[in-house]
Amino acid sequence: MNILFVGAFTNKWSTNYEMVDALNKLNHNVKIFNYRKYENKKKIFDKIFSFLKLFTWLPFKINKIYYEIYARSSIQKELKKEYNELKPDLVILAKTNTLNPSVINIFKKYSKVIYYFMDPPSTASKIRCDRYIAKSDISFVTFSSVRDKYYKYRHKIFVLPQGVDIKTFRKINLDKKYDVIFIGSKDKKREEYISFLKKNKISVECFGN
Repeated sequence: MNILFVGAFTNKWSTNYEMVDALNKLNHNVKIFNYRKYENKKKIFDKIFSFLKLFTWLPFKINKIYYEIYARSSIQKELKKEYNELKPDLVILAKTNTLNPSVINIFKKYSKVIYYFMDPPSTASKIRCDRYIAKSDISFVTFSSVRDKYYKYRHKIFVLPQGVDIKTFRKINLDKKYDVIFIGSKDKKREEYISFLKKNKISVECFGN
């Protein structure tokens, strides 16, 4: 099967690479498209229009601005060009929260579309996950609470936890140095957890951004 995998491939540790490797091992022909190659840190207009997306009663024309500011319009033009050249059997969308959901209609001309969402319900609301789920043929989520949140689409939402590359993430024999290690992105809630552990004299080390 010819597959166009649209995801985040800027960071070599992206789990999207592991997914692509798994598909290749199943003898699929996978072409990757790095949707986040022009990604910048959030700016004020991004925050404003991201917030406006939460109001479902607003006309889509207003929400549409969010999908076109900065380099997003350019990256979507590149993606559509890539798609029309490949005409794949399947398109997989992962980590594409700034993609205009209407682009999925173009993909469905020649292909089936899978949307894979890997975050909790709070993030699903912020990025209007329902718009992608509604237009895709099948959606996979890693939280059953996300599936329950969009109950009306339950016939095409499946819970699929992320896998792991056991060659990279494996047990190794090292001397213990820390009680707890956090790996990931920093946010206010996680800082509270870390602060609580440290106050209780638990050794904590953090890695990530």
